[in-house]
Amino acid sequence: MHFTANRRALLAGLSSTFIGISLDPVFAAGKSKLKYDTDNDGTLDLNEVKAAAGAAFDKLDRDSDGTLDKKELRGRISNDMMADADPDKDGTISKDEYIGLAEKLFKEADADGEGTLDAKELRSKAGRQLMKLLR
Repeated sequence: MHFTANRRALLAGLSSTFIGISLDPVFAAGKSKLKYDTDNDGTLDLNEVKAAAGAAFDKLDRDSDGTLDKKELRGRISNDMMADADPDKDGTISKDEYIGLAEKLFKEADADGEGTLDAKELRSKAGRQLMKLLR
């Protein structure tokens, strides 16, 4: 039987719902292992997020000028977020500004205030925006 891409995605989503497996891109190798979770405790702490944001920045900075422009950001940041992350209004984001934005989103996503983000918090609006920065 031949399925379209949309139908395959729907079936995968239904299957994961019925058997309890998350297909969330946050997870690298199963339900309890988060992609950027270097201490393997099932959550992301601020240090892990900052390290992942720094690595993402370095990967995105293709011209190695120490800043990211809109082209290099490739839609990871909305215009509103860009305005917040770019206090000097030069149209680029430095590594410190990028990591600062990740820290801000981390704090917004940390609904329970424990200082870590679990899978549920990463699915919040701020959590999804944060993961977009880290990929």
